[in-house]
Amino acid sequence: MTTGLAGLNVYSVVQDHNGYLWIGTETGLSRFDGRRFRNYTTKDGLPDNEVLKLYVDSKNRVWVLSFTNSICFYENGLLHSPSNDAYLKNLTFSTEPQNIQEDSSGNIIITERKKIHFLKNNGDVKTFIKYENYQVVTIGIGTNNLGNTIIASIFEHRNDSLVLLEVDRFTGNVKYSGISDNSYFTSSLTFILTPKNLAFIHNKNIHYLSGKDFKLKTIKQPPNFVGFTAIDDTSFTLICRDKVLLFNAKRNAVVDTLITGKVINACYKDNENNFWFGTNGFGLFRLSSDAFKNYELKWGKGILPIYSVAKKNNVLYAGANNALLWKINLESNKIDSKQFNSYGEGRVSEILFDREDMIVGINAIFSVNPEGKIVKLNHGTAVAKSMERYGSDLLAATNTSVIIVDLEKKTLKDTVWKSRATCAVKINNDYLVGTIHGLFRVDEKKKITDLGKENFLLSSRISRLFLKDDALWIATYGNGIVLYKNGKILRHITEASGLSSNMCRCLKLQGNYLWVGTDKGLNRINILDTNDRIVTYSAKSGLSCDIINAIDVDDSLIYMGTPYGVTVFDPRRAKETSIAALNIERIVTSEESKTGLFSNITLKPGEKKLYVEYACVSFKSDGDIKYYYQLQGDGDKWNLTRENSLEFASLNPGIYRLRIYAVNAFNKKSNTVEINITVEKFFFQEAWFITLVIIIVGLLVYFMFAKRVAWIRMREQDKLITEQRLNELEQLAFRSQMNPHFIFNCLNSIQQYLFTKDVIEANNFITEFASLIRQTLDISSKKSIQLRDEIKYLSTYLHLEHTRFEHNFDYTINVESIIDTETVELPPLLLQPFIENAIRHGVRNLQNVRGCIEINFHLQNDYLICNVIDNGIGIKAAEKMKHVFRSSHQSKGVSLILERIKNINRKSEKPIRLTVEDNMASSENQGTRVSLMVPVA
Repeated sequence: MTTGLAGLNVYSVVQDHNGYLWIGTETGLSRFDGRRFRNYTTKDGLPDNEVLKLYVDSKNRVWVLSFTNSICFYENGLLHSPSNDAYLKNLTFSTEPQNIQEDSSGNIIITERKKIHFLKNNGDVKTFIKYENYQVVTIGIGTNNLGNTIIASIFEHRNDSLVLLEVDRFTGNVKYSGISDNSYFTSSLTFILTPKNLAFIHNKNIHYLSGKDFKLKTIKQPPNFVGFTAIDDTSFTLICRDKVLLFNAKRNAVVDTLITGKVINACYKDNENNFWFGTNGFGLFRLSSDAFKNYELKWGKGILPIYSVAKKNNVLYAGANNALLWKINLESNKIDSKQFNSYGEGRVSEILFDREDMIVGINAIFSVNPEGKIVKLNHGTAVAKSMERYGSDLLAATNTSVIIVDLEKKTLKDTVWKSRATCAVKINNDYLVGTIHGLFRVDEKKKITDLGKENFLLSSRISRLFLKDDALWIATYGNGIVLYKNGKILRHITEASGLSSNMCRCLKLQGNYLWVGTDKGLNRINILDTNDRIVTYSAKSGLSCDIINAIDVDDSLIYMGTPYGVTVFDPRRAKETSIAALNIERIVTSEESKTGLFSNITLKPGEKKLYVEYACVSFKSDGDIKYYYQLQGDGDKWNLTRENSLEFASLNPGIYRLRIYAVNAFNKKSNTVEINITVEKFFFQEAWFITLVIIIVGLLVYFMFAKRVAWIRMREQDKLITEQRLNELEQLAFRSQMNPHFIFNCLNSIQQYLFTKDVIEANNFITEFASLIRQTLDISSKKSIQLRDEIKYLSTYLHLEHTRFEHNFDYTINVESIIDTETVELPPLLLQPFIENAIRHGVRNLQNVRGCIEINFHLQNDYLICNVIDNGIGIKAAEKMKHVFRSSHQSKGVSLILERIKNINRKSEKPIRLTVEDNMASSENQGTRVSLMVPVA
């Protein structure tokens, strides 16, 4: 890895508690999350850009030891140095610091070449230069089982013996310590101590103490040896200038070569079991797993793709383009190649062994004996696609046919199929041929059956066939894996079942496991347990490439050909470990940018923009990370993104909770990060202000409404009063119209008395008339009067009329006994006009008959019934007389009463009802009946 790294010379690699990988280079400090590098230099606060050593303590502080005589540490997004942190201000160095260690009390011990610094938690510093008057020269550092720091040293000018000094974690004092098998040293490249292994360099040998008896053992330094680093309790790496070896102390042997061809400065194993190698000039390298060993087979300036592999004894053969056959010695890692023709054309697509001979398929099929003699087994040119051996017969599928070759006679024996094929196997006496159009059966009589017509899955493009106990495993190029037996499909395995891809290229059976190569990695399928999940290995796991062209197996290992060479895979050493550590890296608001640990964020009023940057550390995922986030307070939906940042452009005031988690390429879920976000409101958005505004507005609305209601009520009251006054004026007008009419008639009567010189009668009439006028004026101003007053008024009026008409008619007023005349009320002057009409137009015109007027009052339901009955000439006769005599006087009394009743009914729930009708239809003097129904309370 070079792109984004601070420098190409890498001196130190460590991993912090959040999962980040920290890399010290010659030109700065880098932090790697598996996808991106974040670099720090002197501009960010480093004392010097050349970072020689890194250390992570229990507080997750990343300590940085640089080339200059200074030190700093990174914590929560900030670099702390003596210039900005009081904790470090008392710490000074005369040379560059070399090693650093934390004891179990949290104190930090830092060594220079000839000094030991004890940095207490409170910032106090103790410095030691000598022990018992001997100058101390430090070479390594670690802790023991007591939690104290152990410093590996030698005493200057005394001897070269190793001395272990112990720094007490409580007092900081230094004392001599013997070798303890409970000590653990992080050490330098020249010294290492694990709980059961002490190793150091002396006289070009590596000395180490191992085992329960802790006996000293010695091994010779490998060529170009530089140093070593601890991996775990039983193993450490031997770093050479051109490679890194893995040494196992229990086995007392080098067990693997981790990397070759590079000068290594640092080696580190992370918590995903990845090996990281810091190189000199080539940046950072990662070995995902020591279960995978990749061979790059170079030809000219390029790496050749491998299309076929086959293993015999300890040698792996690999076929490539340019007619090249590669030979890899798996013990010595020696690589040789052989070219089958001088012009370098053809692809070695198949390799098979026939006892001591090798069968190779290129643009023809060749047999190669141990002496290297080559014999062509078929006629013409045909590219071999697959080869299977059955006794002395070789069944070969080519791009032109499927043929049988006699391996003993080295001659063509038969042609089974006469067109292009991809693979073929023999089952009993039949041949099953795979083609790009599906699977076909050819019987011993060469009858061809298209099996794709029986089941559409068998019409898929066939990549490879593998026969085991009459069960045929079929690799298709688009429909996954099919298990076919006795004419039936027993199993169909696809991406939905867990297969990494339906584009299957090759397959091999190893015990109970079927290994399938696809364009998206290697798959392991348990053929006995269908519930066992399919395991996928890819470039993320350690493969050189996801595309698998060829597979071969032995009892324990898998051999694969890929576009990038050959991979040897040991499934027993494969550990399906991956991490998914989610961290918030940066939060940016409209006002500021923050880094470090976050749990609560407050945005000021008007700050609506929020940018959150995060990263999931998962090195094996190679950036294939899915992020899920939920913003509570703005909905509970979980959203998916592959971006490592979120931006909220317009957050409304309120309280939110942002929750984020990640899922890596291996479907491992990370920790969930929660951030409480408070978007503050302007004062006018606060509840108290809104409440106050609501109250004020409410009061204003209330007062305006009350004022409006009062105004409306006043208007309605005024309107009602006006209407009442108008009504009263109207009633008064009606009454005032009646009064002159009545007064006029009475004055005529008085005039008649005076003409007849009956002065006494005239005076009596005037007296009674005056009384009637007073009553009229009294009751005409009232809305209603008592029935008693109405009867009194009518009696006075009838008496005057009886006198005026010389007693020529009789009248009676009858009141039902149950009527209380003092409580029953009715509008005044309603009956008088009808009585006047009864006299004037009824009984007055009678001939030879005495007139009679009868007035009756009785109750019926809620009404007072007032009847005016006369025995006059009747309505029709009176109308006829009006036309005959053409009377100039038009009485308006009745019409005024009708208008008055109509006006009263508009204001009353119960109407006044009036009927006027002839009294006796069979008589000549039938008379008239007037009925007035007045509602009573």
